[in-house]
Amino acid sequence: MSVRMIAASLLAATLGVPHAGRAQDAPAPTAEQSVAATAAPDIMKVNFFDLGLRATGYTDASDEARHQRYRDLRNGATLDAFRFSRDTATHWFAVTADHTGYRDQRYTASLNQFGRLKSSVEWNQTPLFFSRDTLTLYSSPSPGVLRIDDAIQRGIENKETTLAAATGQAVPFDMRLKRSVADFKLTYEATPHLDLDLTLKHTAKTGSQPWAGSFGFGNAVELAVPVDTRTTEVGGALEWSNQRGSARVGYDGSFFRNDIDTLVWDNPLRITDSPTAGPSQGRMSLWPDSSLNAGSAMGT
Repeated sequence: MSVRMIAASLLAATLGVPHAGRAQDAPAPTAEQSVAATAAPDIMKVNFFDLGLRATGYTDASDEARHQRYRDLRNGATLDAFRFSRDTATHWFAVTADHTGYRDQRYTASLNQFGRLKSSVEWNQTPLFFSRDTLTLYSSPSPGVLRIDDAIQRGIENKETTLAAATGQAVPFDMRLKRSVADFKLTYEATPHLDLDLTLKHTAKTGSQPWAGSFGFGNAVELAVPVDTRTTEVGGALEWSNQRGSARVGYDGSFFRNDIDTLVWDNPLRITDSPTAGPSQGRMSLWPDSSLNAGSAMGT
């Protein structure tokens, strides 16, 4: 169940209202004009903001993570939308904001100087909620390292307790990811026949996601693998054309970096290594760093 209260301000909705003193000089409106005058303005074409208060409640049987999934529905005040634009004979400028301060926030700015420069920048976040009721015996003393309390491992290895009995000590945590994207584009007309294009996009992912490790068919372990990656994409091109032909030279680069390149996790059934029963911990490599550089040229 969700309750939402909105207070909106249409800053430019009344700009077209005539002065009362001149109303007698104006001809009587037609029926079509009267209907158009009473219609609500298109809020996407005017400057406005949408300020509200959000309150969401869940029953005991609700799946909060599935309800949110790619959204952030936390309670509290919210600037849900903001729009501002300015349009003249020489340029157009616009700024937008959505869900300010929440995990699914988004901001944009665009500028178009007609016939000379076109640019835009966007920054947005997207959450991915896997679960709000996951339980685990693992703790993470450092990134990429998952440990179980030694007493639990020793008790299970010595058959003083069972894994089912130890699950009572599991602690809950939120399993979720967050993707943050910064995207910049620019096109500059250096001359009537020559354009410069530049692009830059940076994507960061942080959080955790479901994973698995195995010490054999009878000892498969469900894990929450930590994620901390960065992807940077850059591009640039010069484009020339006239009535007889065109040419283009460009560069594209893509660079992926992973700050956690190894995952180490404890074996829940053993605290000591055994050549027959298996090791006390597992280890695997995660996503490797990579780079791509590409050049291109074409002409007609």
